[in-house]
Amino acid sequence: AAPVRTAAMHPLLPVLALCALDRSALLHGRPARAAVQLMAKRKKAQAAKAVPAWAAGMAPTESALLDAVREQKRDMKAITGLIDTLVDSTGGKAVPAEALHGSWQLLWVPTAASLDRVGTGLHNVPGTTFEDFFLTVGREKACKCEANEVLRVFGPFPNVRNVLEGTYAYEAPRLRLVYTSMVDGLGKTIEPKGGDGQGGNRVVDLRVRYAGPSALIASSGEDVLVFGACKSVREELVRLRVLKPKDEESAEGS
Repeated sequence: AAPVRTAAMHPLLPVLALCALDRSALLHGRPARAAVQLMAKRKKAQAAKAVPAWAAGMAPTESALLDAVREQKRDMKAITGLIDTLVDSTGGKAVPAEALHGSWQLLWVPTAASLDRVGTGLHNVPGTTFEDFFLTVGREKACKCEANEVLRVFGPFPNVRNVLEGTYAYEAPRLRLVYTSMVDGLGKTIEPKGGDGQGGNRVVDLRVRYAGPSALIASSGEDVLVFGACKSVREELVRLRVLKPKDEESAEGS
């Protein structure tokens, strides 16, 4: 008689059952708990892989650096020391590309010239000052990047948002951002200001020195820039009053 096949004899049976459960959930509009748990585990594993090994124990130092650069009266010696500690923790190893993915808020630059290199440079227009800057680095497959720059205009005028879009290339430690288009504060698409690359593109070269879960350190020329992880650029833009909340947009569109 033919042997009776049991679940123990079929290592793929649990996988097939999970697929069937997931399909059944989709047909009946109910979430498949096992499938959801599996996806959560995969996302958690992917997130863990994105954190370099040396950054695993540097969370307190990252937090200390982010707190120091947010102080109104900044202690330059303390900031420099924290930066050196984080950079030294890499042991000279290259920062993996996965550690750069996500959105980052520019929190500290040592000179005004640094803003000219990473942003549009329009903060130099009379009556305008720099307010905030967010850099989003996409996954390697598409290699898309986007920068949202917020400027404050003196007087009874709203903040201005400039958006730079393009692609990036990362060959550790060099991160090259190539902005191919820009949307100015009036919503008009133009060539990026100060484009010094081919075809009017704006090229920004950064040297990545450290990247962890909450902090990114890069240099532009001799200047060191400190970025903090940003959970939602949209929420920040709403806070800065250059983007309307979703509920207001829905009301206007109805």
